[in-house]
Amino acid sequence: MTIEANTENLLKRQDGILAKINELKHSITVIPPNINGVFIRGHHIKLRYVVVIVVIILMWAVTASVSSLKYKEESFAHYSMYRAVKEQYQNLIEKVGIRLTENME
Repeated sequence: MTIEANTENLLKRQDGILAKINELKHSITVIPPNINGVFIRGHHIKLRYVVVIVVIILMWAVTASVSSLKYKEESFAHYSMYRAVKEQYQNLIEKVGIRLTENME
């Protein structure tokens, strides 16, 4: 029985050694429970930095859309003023044109 017991102990030890060798071949990153963060390609990135970057991107997007909206409003206002001036000019030309034809006759 001692030979069988020794064989079992040797097989268990061999299994443990093979398991450790496999861990070394395919290393797994173990994240301790007290770390707030994400591991990306072996680099630890804290979540608060990720949140800050996301907030900055969102603020930029909102600012760009508001700026675009203001630009559209300003361009519409300029176009409206252009049309109003053009209409006034046409009315003035029509009135002056009528007067010029009356004076020529």
